[in-house]
Amino acid sequence: MNEKELSKNIRDYLNKTQIGMHFQFIDSFCDIADEKNRIYIEVKPDHFAPAQILHAIAKEGIKNAKYLGVANRSEVRLFTPPPYEKILAFAKGFDPKLVFTASQVDKPELNSQAEKLLGNPQRVIPLNFSTSKYLFINRENMSAVREVTDKYRIAWTS
Repeated sequence: MNEKELSKNIRDYLNKTQIGMHFQFIDSFCDIADEKNRIYIEVKPDHFAPAQILHAIAKEGIKNAKYLGVANRSEVRLFTPPPYEKILAFAKGFDPKLVFTASQVDKPELNSQAEKLLGNPQRVIPLNFSTSKYLFINRENMSAVREVTDKYRIAWTS
């Protein structure tokens, strides 16, 4: 699965399983974003790219992000962002004019520095992609399913 397909799968998974999230695939400065809730996520199939999301936030001038995230095939990590000034200083430390492309930023040494700046994730969401075409209701997704059934006025019966 390539990055674009994985991003769309993660978008769909988060929108189905997390209450109140409204992610869109944007494939611009980051891969998926919930702009209403101010959550921005960078997706990579086989590693995390925290330097890339920090650089993107600095380059776009997003000062009010609630969460910054990184994702791979197995999980999404959401971080409370450091102050914008620290993000900007980090990005300008290796790209003074903020002109680098995303691929120029995704380097192991920069990712290591970015991890230190972000600290521990506030939330880790395991990705358990279903291979079925059906949505099974369980304890973890009950609230999200209820939100959809209420929205479309689908009645529950016993």
